[in-house]
Amino acid sequence: MKPTNITLLDPRTIVPGIFKPVTSTDAFEGMTQNLNEEGLYSLEIFGKMGTKERDKTEAYIDVKLPIFNPTYLKALGQIKSLYLGILKGSEYAVWDEKSKDFIKSNILEGQTGYSFFISHFLDLVVTTTDSQRRKQKVKAVNMFREIALTTKVIVPPAGIRDIQFMPNGAPSEPEITEYYRKLMFRTRVVSISNKDDTENPLYDAVRWGIQNSFNEIDHYIFGLQGGKGGILQRRMSTRGVVSGTRNVITARKVSREFLFEDDGVDPNSVDMGLMQALLNFQYVCVHAMTTTYLEGIFTAGNQVAKLVNTKTLEYEYTEVLPATVDKWTTATGLGKLFNGFSNVNLRNKPIIISGHYLALVYDDGKEVMVLSDINDLPAGRDKKKVTPITYMELFYLSCQAAIRNQMSQQTRYPIIGIGSIFPAKVNLLTTVGSKRRVLLDTTGEVIGDLPRYPVKEGKPDYFDAMSVDPTREAGLDSDHDGDALNSNSLCAEDSKDQAKELFGKREYYISGNGNFLYDPVNEPLMFVLKAATSGMRNHK
Repeated sequence: MKPTNITLLDPRTIVPGIFKPVTSTDAFEGMTQNLNEEGLYSLEIFGKMGTKERDKTEAYIDVKLPIFNPTYLKALGQIKSLYLGILKGSEYAVWDEKSKDFIKSNILEGQTGYSFFISHFLDLVVTTTDSQRRKQKVKAVNMFREIALTTKVIVPPAGIRDIQFMPNGAPSEPEITEYYRKLMFRTRVVSISNKDDTENPLYDAVRWGIQNSFNEIDHYIFGLQGGKGGILQRRMSTRGVVSGTRNVITARKVSREFLFEDDGVDPNSVDMGLMQALLNFQYVCVHAMTTTYLEGIFTAGNQVAKLVNTKTLEYEYTEVLPATVDKWTTATGLGKLFNGFSNVNLRNKPIIISGHYLALVYDDGKEVMVLSDINDLPAGRDKKKVTPITYMELFYLSCQAAIRNQMSQQTRYPIIGIGSIFPAKVNLLTTVGSKRRVLLDTTGEVIGDLPRYPVKEGKPDYFDAMSVDPTREAGLDSDHDGDALNSNSLCAEDSKDQAKELFGKREYYISGNGNFLYDPVNEPLMFVLKAATSGMRNHK
């Protein structure tokens, strides 16, 4: 892909007849509501409202006196601030014929003003230094010298800055209109009878005022585009992706309690908390929620729900509000619940609806069972191990199996190389100290595995960050001082299959010259190895 090159506007391309002039500062014709035909919202100049013509047609304002393109002037001022001082009339200088440059002087021996600077502008020789930035500015100043001055200021299409009418009929104009009006007001005092009048020193103060108005328009427009809140970054170059999340990178725990027990930690996986996973794979999780436990509690369109009495712990069919049914059965409602899960104070609280528990959970430390009635607990099991289901438990039990089958694309900005982007399996984490459980149905049959069942006693410490394998850290150029990682879910099954196939290929890990693309020996591991082996001696 070729880069987009931006250049200065050549004023010679603003041809009268093709571009029409804006000459009036009035929005309306007198006291009427008719748009002024020579104004900034003219139907004759820009076209009728709502048409494509009004969104594309540009016009111009004739400022009569040649002034600098603001971008060019900025480069000129950064090369030497004296140039701006002369143009403003605040600093005095003399012209040196030998060096072809302005030399700072005083009020008695020197001159100042726009006309004085322009009289020597075409002969100006700008010196360079070893600075690369200065060389670039000098190159730009010399390259665009012939088109640096203009007497015509472009007015953007009215359709993108149109006048609006409030409900009470009052007109509302965009902020940029006032900048163009100010420019035209300052131009009104200029009366040019021949070309020589444009360099009359009497117009120096007026000329700088017109230049300053042009600079303000330029600054306003670039302000709309620049920065994180500007159009370019916020709209055109945004990192926001549907079903994408972003989180802080933390160090990964690579140790495991049992050597041969798979804990999901490998170079092709990323640790992700439940909160982030719910948002990263929102549509998958909505489907998982509505096709597991909630399916037996709510029925879409039915205001009767199968809930649990808080005293007897037996199920009751209870009438609930339509909004409650929507909250627990629709994608919009569940999406709001997922976002509300960011409140850590609510995660470990029982889910209560219309004065009833949503469901019950049996947990003896090894086995887990979801119940809708205390009487469904198989004989021989301790009823004291039965508690109301919490938000953390419901979301984990409903979605963990679906989330563990997902994959996502990890991206670290700024992108510096091949290691900045990589696909990864999801290693779902919940709380510190979480343990493996076996999921049972109400008959006692094993129906699933729960690798990291959340802790709910006391005040659990939730995992709300992201961790990658240490072998990925160098490629991401990441440390643990607040660096963030983007995770974009892979939704298409063929995309997941391609990523899994990639994990099994030699060239994914080893380059053509036989070196590791993702070095298994990185700086943190080297420090650990050095600390662990320091003081050891070679024994013969």
